[in-house]
Amino acid sequence: MKARFIIIIVAIVLLILFGLGASLTENCVNLGGCKSCWKTTQVVVTSDLCGANRTCLAQPADQQNNAIVDAVLCACDKAKTLGYSDTVLNAKIQDTVSEFSRYNISINDICDQPGMFLTKRLYT
Repeated sequence: MKARFIIIIVAIVLLILFGLGASLTENCVNLGGCKSCWKTTQVVVTSDLCGANRTCLAQPADQQNNAIVDAVLCACDKAKTLGYSDTVLNAKIQDTVSEFSRYNISINDICDQPGMFLTKRLYT
């Protein structure tokens, strides 16, 4: 009876650790419903950002950059549609870009000229 109990406890602990490990390997940003995620580990991806091969290894920093750019561009589309009237969304966009790029940029500059501040990175 003791051996069975120990095996069950070990199995439960392993499942919990596996669940925690799986959840800690991904981060997300959500800007006004525009959610984009990235892995904190290297992953093999199929993407236009891989170049001719279309399948390549994506580094965590590159994944994060591209996920943030995608979320900001999506949120900017929403902000523009609303005529920049949603101050909470505008502030989230500005805060995200400021934290990511270390520049304090107006919402109009971010969304009207995103290529000046937001660029995607190619994967290797």
